[in-house]
Amino acid sequence: MKINQKLLGMLIVTIIFGTVFISSRFGLWQTTNTKIPQKYTSADYQDQYDPADIKGSYTFGEISQLYQVPIDDLVTAFSIDAGDASSFKCKDLESMYDKADGKEIGTDSVRLFVALYKGLPYTLNSSTYLPVSAEEVLLIMGNMTDEQKQFVASHKK
Repeated sequence: MKINQKLLGMLIVTIIFGTVFISSRFGLWQTTNTKIPQKYTSADYQDQYDPADIKGSYTFGEISQLYQVPIDDLVTAFSIDAGDASSFKCKDLESMYDKADGKEIGTDSVRLFVALYKGLPYTLNSSTYLPVSAEEVLLIMGNMTDEQKQFVASHKK
């Protein structure tokens, strides 16, 4: 069976654009990032956003708003300039802290900090480090278990 090339070309274009049109009509097609993190599925934390979903493009202002962590505590924990704190991106931490000793402070550090700050469940990763100033803020908050305190004490830079 032979298919006319013009008919095949029109069929392909119709399928592609038809799929885009139909999915956009039903709200399934998105071309922009909504920056709304996933929520926990557990009943205990059902209304809380999961810190594991923090992306490097999130600003400290967005994290403060979404996770209800005061921006002053983020500024203190990561020793950033308070003037540009609300527009400071997580991924920019990597360039702020020296990585020479193999201990990197970056987006994973922010995820860990937010989880421990809020007392939310989070899988501790041996390659994630926090600044000493972050440990001090977390100890003041008092939301950490003994295991988490030991982890932070052994994973600070």
